[in-house]
Amino acid sequence: MGVVIVGGGHAGSQAVAELRRNGYEGTIDLVCGEASLPYERPPLSKEFLAGRLSSERLLLRPASFYDQQSVNLHLGVRISKALPSRQVVECANGRRLSYDSLVLATGSSPIRLSFEGSDLEGVHYLRTIDDACAIKSDLGNAKRVLIVGGGYIGLEVAASCRSMGLEVTVLELQDRLLSRVATPFMSEFFRELHVNRGIRVLCGMGLTRLEPAKGTRSVAKAIDTNGGVHLADLVVLGIGVRPQTGLAESAGLECNNGVLVDRNCRTSADHIWAIGDCTNFPSDLYGARVRLESVPNAMEQARVLGRNLAGIDASSQATPCFWSDHFEHKLQTVGLSRFGDEEVLRGCPARGSFCLFHFSGSTLVAADAVNSRREFLAARRLVGRQVPKGVLENPSIDLASLI
Repeated sequence: MGVVIVGGGHAGSQAVAELRRNGYEGTIDLVCGEASLPYERPPLSKEFLAGRLSSERLLLRPASFYDQQSVNLHLGVRISKALPSRQVVECANGRRLSYDSLVLATGSSPIRLSFEGSDLEGVHYLRTIDDACAIKSDLGNAKRVLIVGGGYIGLEVAASCRSMGLEVTVLELQDRLLSRVATPFMSEFFRELHVNRGIRVLCGMGLTRLEPAKGTRSVAKAIDTNGGVHLADLVVLGIGVRPQTGLAESAGLECNNGVLVDRNCRTSADHIWAIGDCTNFPSDLYGARVRLESVPNAMEQARVLGRNLAGIDASSQATPCFWSDHFEHKLQTVGLSRFGDEEVLRGCPARGSFCLFHFSGSTLVAADAVNSRREFLAARRLVGRQVPKGVLENPSIDLASLI
């Protein structure tokens, strides 16, 4: 027996590296539901979709890495059941794997919609490399693209498609873009950015049905909740994701918007750990439980897991980080703005370079930096501290003086 890791994303792959780095010498089984080696997901909506990055360059690590680390790779294999009392997992192919420690790195999956026309050709979700390849294939014959959902993934796909010269429309059911993850100020900045690049953005608008071209099964138009008609020969549905907790729930683990873990990534069951997008964990910074969909969090939790399973006590204290690319604009976020109640602006949004700092009282809780790497790097060290707001507002003052 040894460690069985379920999930072949950033968290699962990094857990392998961290275990070996910290001297773990036992058996490691990495079970990946997809047939591919673990790969990067963020570029799928950007560089890969636009054809600037090959599938080979998406790989987090070459096959030789797993050989060198003596890892038993199980590609294209899904776990159907976990039996904590026996310390065994059952694979869908009938194989059983015993473990001393089970690591759930199951990630998240797209929220899927069911409505008239949702099964037409040319209708896509984007989560996996296979999804991205299918979209790329259809983009070759597309002229008009409809994006349903104005979150970061939807807007990144919209920007990629517009950069290819396609007509793009974004439908967002809420009254503003990015309503779940950004403040109104940032929502409006990104709305203006996309509109100024020729993307049609309609907020407060949902989708009721899709219709095919006459005599075919290929999508041709969409009908919105106001009865409006939108011509589209490619549709991407991106209204959000849910943590994949099915395996954890069936095994009796405590779950609530993710698998509940402590600061050490332990679940409610003995010998079972969880890391990455599927987890809901306590944040000392915010005094609340949070669930993050971010690569830095997956990497941090893998680091903590690797140390703990190697017998070295460790807990996660990292501040949440995230990034998103839209045309030539790079957003870098540190912290969670929803915990703030006041904003301080540094820089000039009209010039495309600024940082919006978020405060709760006198404590800096988050920052959104657009094309402002220096401010982002400073904010990573300042979040959680009391910071003079006047200094942040004054671009002539070097933020390094606060660190």
